[in-house]
Order: sequence, then C-alpha cells, then structure tokens
Amino acid sequence: MTVNGAALNAHAWLTASSLGRLVTEYDYDTCRARMVGGLRVECDGEQPYWLELGQGYKLCHDGEDWAVEGGSWGWARLTLHGGSVTSLRTDHGDQELDRHSTYMVVPLDHVGYPEAWELLRVTS
Repeated sequence: MTVNGAALNAHAWLTASSLGRLVTEYDYDTCRARMVGGLRVECDGEQPYWLELGQGYKLCHDGEDWAVEGGSWGWARLTLHGGSVTSLRTDHGDQELDRHSTYMVVPLDHVGYPEAWELLRVTS
C-alpha cells in the first residue's frame, strides 16, 4: 500500500494489529466514505466524505491534532466537530486512540467490501 505515492515500510505491516473495521457511510456518487459521528478531515475546509476507494491513510498525533496522510489530501487534520478526536468507531466498538501510537486505515476491498476500511495500530 502507498501513502502519498510512497510505499509504506513493510515493518509497519508486520507490526500492525487490527482494531476492527471502521464504521463508515459510503457515497456512491462521489466514491468516498465518511466515518460516522461528526469526524471530518480538514485541510482547506471541512470534508466529511474523504476516504477514497483503494487509498490507505496514516494517522499520527502531531502534539495538537491527529494528522492524516494519504489519498488526495496529502496532509490534513482529523477533527470531531472542529475539535480533538479521542476515538474511532469500529465494528468492535469505539477504539480509543493513543497519541503516542501510529495508525493506518487500509481498504478492505479484497474481502468483498469495496467501501470498507480497517483500522490498524502500528506497534514498534
């Protein structure tokens, strides 16, 4: 998988643990999905529908907000109604985010869910 055209380090894949499939709503007109609960990606405005088919994303805390790398956004912030994000909703319930961890959001199109993404925590 690539993020911003660069392949993710294989070490990240080998040390990642699944936290579940993200709960999303898909818009077939725009071919994008959004995470439920008011989450938005912000770079030059607020975008509720931002997860793009076949794209992977890296989430890491920059000291103030969760930075998102990947897709057509390059770099953006993940916010909840303009404020800080503390958890993401998955099929296993809300997953608290540890600001000292790095996360990946990867597409699950290989299992028959073209509009589904899995949340992974990268461990060192």
